Amino acid sequence: MSEVLIIVAVVAVLAVIAAVALLRRRRAARAGGVGEPGAVEPPAAGPAVREEAGDEEAAPTRATEEAASRAAEAEAVAAEAAVKPVLSEGELRSRVESQLTDSERMLGELREAATGGGEPALGAGSLEIMAEGLEEVRALARRKQWNQARDKCGALHAQLSLLLRSTRRERAS
Repeated sequence: MSEVLIIVAVVAVLAVIAAVALLRRRRAARAGGVGEPGAVEPPAAGPAVREEAGDEEAAPTRATEEAASRAAEAEAVAAEAAVKPVLSEGELRSRVESQLTDSERMLGELREAATGGGEPALGAGSLEIMAEGLEEVRALARRKQWNQARDKCGALHAQLSLLLRSTRRERAS
């Protein structure tokens, strides 16, 4: 029985490898990957056929070269747009501090809503987790690790914002 399972596993792995190789070839062919490994090349034509083709083959080659260069330019532009601007330490600190104070305000509102009448929408545990997260952000800020503080504070701010919206909706209904 175990031999059968081993054989089935090996066959499955080989099938996955073959599928990946096939998909890579198709993607390369669609992208116009000239000269890429695994790309299908047309059979070599004899000298007489090459002379007749002459200018007819030159136009498609130029078109594919132009398309490839346009694609490379588009990738470069997209890569430049994806790069975030580098912020100075002062800018990072001010952003972290503003988000931190806003997050503390939202946490206070959530605590008021949780202690208010009716069924609490939030458990005390979730509010404590958020408070611990804010303490971690404060610790990162004290150590002047502004990038990490910004990322963590941004995530906490987003969570608190969603929780506050949800709580306000429940109160309104």
